[in-house]
Order: sequence, then structure tokens, then C-alpha cells
Amino acid sequence: MTKKNPYENQEETLDIPDFVEDKTSEGSGTVDMSIFKMSDDELYDDVPEETEEETENKPVRKKKKGNGLLIFSLIVNLLLLAACAGAVFYALNQHSAYVKANTENQQIKASQDVLKQQIAEKDALIEELNKQIEDSSKSTPTGAAGTYKIGDGAITFRVAPSREAAKATYQGEGYAYPGEEFPVMEVVKGTDDADYTWAKVAENVYFCLGTADDVWAEKISN
Repeated sequence: MTKKNPYENQEETLDIPDFVEDKTSEGSGTVDMSIFKMSDDELYDDVPEETEEETENKPVRKKKKGNGLLIFSLIVNLLLLAACAGAVFYALNQHSAYVKANTENQQIKASQDVLKQQIAEKDALIEELNKQIEDSSKSTPTGAAGTYKIGDGAITFRVAPSREAAKATYQGEGYAYPGEEFPVMEVVKGTDDADYTWAKVAENVYFCLGTADDVWAEKISN
């Protein structure tokens, strides 16, 4: 026994809804393709435009920084490093130049000090020689060399023909004693008193012969 469709015996027919329409007909149910041909202004003309206040309050998206800033920073850093290196190199050169100049200056000062000392010594020597020349000019020889014999009293040996000159020694003695005889190199006038004459027996060794009126030693032979 076959089952019958429960809807076969129903006398009522099925109603098809009115919204189902023939898609192939040219009636109101046909899809309007004109919407795909509309411009942007026509398509969005019913969308309200943003006001100026909304535009100002709208958050602005920050643009991502590209690699250009990184490269610029690297270049700046390299330039700074190069400048620092140049400054250090310049400072080292200046320091070396200063040390060299200071060393040379110290050497020059030392040389100047040595020269000043040598000049002072030469000046002192020249002054001493001039004094000797002056003393020699004053002590003009008055007689030829010969042998002189000491009279009464001991006579002091001196370094110059002057009673104010320092004492000297001759053959280990500081005095010429009475009766002694001495070979005389020359006879000169006294530098302190021209009335007195002096006998030179050696370099820087003299003894006084007295005056014309008061003879302390007399010539006994030529």
C-alpha cells in the first residue's frame, strides 16, 4: 500500500507570495543596473558632510617616520665624531709645539746665563788688567836692576809698591832683614807716595828702599 502525499487530498491550493516576481521580465522586479554607472558625487550625495568642528576634533594620524631621519642622524653623528677627532688632533699638535718651543726657550735662557757669566768674568779680568796697567804706569822705573843691601831694620815684602798693599813672602820669608843682599829686577816709584822707591825682586814681591833723605837699602852693585 503506497503512502499518499498528505497534500494531494487537500482542496486548498498553495498561495505563492506576491514578493516572488519574475526576474526575467521587464517589470518592476528587474534589477536596476544604473547604480553601477553612477559617479561618486551622485552615489554619496546623501551622506552628510563633516563640519569644520568635527574635522578639527578628528584625530590626526601621525605618519610613520621613514629611514631618512635615521640616516640623517647617522650623518650628524659622523660629522660630530670627525669634528671631535679634528679638535683632539689640533690640540695634540698645539701641545707638542708648545713643549718644543718651551724647551728651546729654556735652552736659550741657559745659554744666555752662561754667556752672561763668561762676559762678567771677562769684564772682571779686563778690569784687573787695566788696574795692573795703571799701577805699572804709576810705578815708573827709576833705576837699573842691581843688587841692594838692607840697612837698619827689617823691611816688609808686599805684593805691590805701596805701603797699603798686602804682605807677600820671598824665599819663605816675610821680611828683608838688615845686612841681607837681594838681586833687584827693577826699581819703581811708590803708587801711594812717589817720594818712596821700591825694589822689585820677583813678580808681585817688592820691598821699600826708602826716600832720598831716608835710605832703607842701598845699591852695592849693578
